[in-house]
Amino acid sequence: MTIHLLIKVICSPWFWVDVFFGSAGAWIVVRGLKLESRAEKFTPPENFNPDIFADIIARQKALMDRGQKLVVAGCVIEAIAAFILSVISGLEIVGANETAAAALLQAGVATNRTAQIEQTNLLIRSNVATLEAEVQWRTITPEQESTLINLLTPFITTSLVSRKPVGVEVWQWGDWEAAWYANKIRDVLKKCGFEVVSPGGYSITGYNPMDPAGYTTGLDITENAPTATDDMRAIVVAFAVARIPLRLAMIYTNTIPDGTVTIKVWHKPEK
Repeated sequence: MTIHLLIKVICSPWFWVDVFFGSAGAWIVVRGLKLESRAEKFTPPENFNPDIFADIIARQKALMDRGQKLVVAGCVIEAIAAFILSVISGLEIVGANETAAAALLQAGVATNRTAQIEQTNLLIRSNVATLEAEVQWRTITPEQESTLINLLTPFITTSLVSRKPVGVEVWQWGDWEAAWYANKIRDVLKKCGFEVVSPGGYSITGYNPMDPAGYTTGLDITENAPTATDDMRAIVVAFAVARIPLRLAMIYTNTIPDGTVTIKVWHKPEK
């Protein structure tokens, strides 16, 4: 940094102007002092035969006056050089301040642009995440599968009650995403030890992917029984712990009780 400033000063033409005036002033002062010294050296005393040495005394006094004038002129030139230096320094300080202010302004603009770009990127990432959620099919993650197996397998192996099959149905014909999700649920329930059946219940009208409005969405767990059986409670609790979203869990008491738990897979809510 010091070398950079030194090179910048040396390359400035005002620096050499100041050096010229300073050097010239110093040379004139030295020249004047020499003349004064020379005049004093060869000037005889004023009371030493003034009539004889009058011309010598006058000449040396003139030389001394010249030397004094040179000293004064040199001092004036050095004062001018000092003034020029102070003016140059002041202008450079002002220029440096203006440059620093401009740099701060540009930094502020850059910071604002960075913040705007980051905000735009966050919005884009949010939109991308929303789009991905809309097009991504539902599934049972490895973590959810592990949770279901850990909760339901001990229930199956330790219960002495005769188990009834669990039905997993897709109730909207043509909804292939729902069919995929239903197969994933069937697979994990079979791993837990349940007997899984597919009653094949589909809605009469079916599912039109070009017009999904008005169709039921989500996942239901239902049972036809006066009260919830152990199977119903165990499956609902396991799904809740595994954070598998349910639309509803309901007991139908006004139908013929069969104690069969039915999982109905409807259209994906995010679509």
